[in-house]
Amino acid sequence: MRRSSVASTFVALALLTVPAWAPATTYVLLNDRALAERASRIVRGRVDAVHAVEGRAALEYRVAVERTLQGVSEETITVRVPGNPAPVHGPALEVWGAPAFTPGERVLLFLTRSGDGSERVVHLAQGAFRVVETAGRPLVVRPLPGAREAAGIRPHATEAERHGWRDLERFEAWLVERPARRADYFVAGGGVHTGGLLSAMAEADAWGRLRWFAFDRGPRSARRVSWKTHSIGQRGLPGAGHREVRAALRAWTRHRGSNVAYVYDGVTDATAGLAEYDRINSVVFDSTMDEPYDCAAGGTLAIGGPWYEEEADGTFRGRRYHRIVGADVEVMRGVECFFETSRDPRRAALELIAHELGHTLGLGHSCGDESSGDCRSRRSDEALMRAYIHDDGRGGRLTAWDRAAICELYPRGRLTGAQCAGR
Repeated sequence: MRRSSVASTFVALALLTVPAWAPATTYVLLNDRALAERASRIVRGRVDAVHAVEGRAALEYRVAVERTLQGVSEETITVRVPGNPAPVHGPALEVWGAPAFTPGERVLLFLTRSGDGSERVVHLAQGAFRVVETAGRPLVVRPLPGAREAAGIRPHATEAERHGWRDLERFEAWLVERPARRADYFVAGGGVHTGGLLSAMAEADAWGRLRWFAFDRGPRSARRVSWKTHSIGQRGLPGAGHREVRAALRAWTRHRGSNVAYVYDGVTDATAGLAEYDRINSVVFDSTMDEPYDCAAGGTLAIGGPWYEEEADGTFRGRRYHRIVGADVEVMRGVECFFETSRDPRRAALELIAHELGHTLGLGHSCGDESSGDCRSRRSDEALMRAYIHDDGRGGRLTAWDRAAICELYPRGRLTGAQCAGR
């Protein structure tokens, strides 16, 4: 039974909102042709069952195959997805932006084989489509809640590929016959609201919020949460990215109204990251958790989120929260080209990492995704926690929205949220 959701649905409190769950994935969407080219297998099927993977922060879905469109045909396949909200042992982890399926639903999956031999969806949710019947017509849709597409660079997918519904029969015909067949499979409107498809991914339970309680205990030196960077560093950045991580940690800690105490604690050779809880809060560079980022086609830039105690809860100012016990951020292999083409590589990296660290604190998006709504408000659009990276040289600067949000979770002492935000 899932006890925590992957929503950025916010509980309204005056001028701001507090998320139920907020780790995130940053990506550049591949177009359909690139997605198919990167898949070793494409199948349509029905999800039969799901179970936790022993010793791994992952779930495995058993899928009964209805049709194989590319690759080796089998009657049943097993697909592994990172994140585990109900582990057999140890803290729970959910990766916001990773696909989540419900037994009985039909799916169209673009798959590849990972280094450990397991089968996984190409670029997390990018290769996962749901099959929906509307007016007797099967359509496919790709919901991407919790993932955020990087702005500031030329999109690799068309608007139709980004948000459109696809006719299942014509889409499958195109996948089999490409490149001879034209892409004639898009359907205007689709006839079904995507929100109804996302209940398994976007509905919070009654108290699924997350919070570090470590910041509340004792003197400041005793309540610090230490972070390390992987010793390999990040290619494409002066100083290999370690300075950007240090600055991103300071962006949250230096706000005088809150008691957030993230500190940099040097380098590590540990590479577990989001794959396994190792009690080390780390930023892992050159990660192979997902396919390498492709400069020409797109892909995943970064994945991050906190580990939490599923059955342990705490109360803060009358609200119940899951206790965060650790966190990790993984920056994918190949993203140096994203930084190198930015107007300011170091500040682009700082903004990206500071945003992901905001999620590890329990914050969701200010705006820009299915759950938080559009960015019509200047206040939410300017926030570091906007769902799309600005990449305009601002770096890790907190805005009024970010300060107000962090002050709902971590106000210093007896300060009210408003008093905290004003400091």
